[in-house]
Amino acid sequence: MIPLGLLEPGAVKVARRVLRGPRRSNAPGLPDRAAEPVRREYVRNLLARKSPPKGVLRFVTAEILAAPDRVGDGKDELLADLLSKPTPTHTWGRAVGAAAVANVTEARLPLLLLAQVAADREQTMDEGTWRSVHPSAARWLVFLASTGYTLAPIEQKVVDDDAATPDADDDDREPAAESDHGYDGDGGYDGDGDPGPEDA
Repeated sequence: MIPLGLLEPGAVKVARRVLRGPRRSNAPGLPDRAAEPVRREYVRNLLARKSPPKGVLRFVTAEILAAPDRVGDGKDELLADLLSKPTPTHTWGRAVGAAAVANVTEARLPLLLLAQVAADREQTMDEGTWRSVHPSAARWLVFLASTGYTLAPIEQKVVDDDAATPDADDDDREPAAESDHGYDGDGGYDGDGDPGPEDA
């Protein structure tokens, strides 16, 4: 091996990087980027169903009422993508949702509400979602799992971290919503969209 002292300064830096090996990082990196397109393709197929799966209306109602100020976080471009519609050309205002409502059956209306909630959640999920506790992202992933979606390991971590941190500080966490809107006592979603005897 050539002593580092005999190398040019630039070559010394290269040699040290080689000897040190690849840097380790705490960032999720590839796994989270790989999970997103798979998840969104599942959401597109879910939103394309002729009728909503069980639990959709209860889930979207709970999410909207828990944080009404967050409705609309999802941009029109993302909403159009999830609904498999052409990318909007307007530069201001919202038009995708209104256009979709005009051409949808009554049975599919809950899916349009789900589309907006989906866009809101997907728009706000980034690298920070995987690094800290995000109850809203966890609820979204748990709901998707209740409809048949298989969580990637990085997505399961979001769910597990939220379940292990019951006192997480999140603006959209509503303690009462877990039992009143279809969420079980462990922070999960039970997928039951049917009214119980007390609602009859």
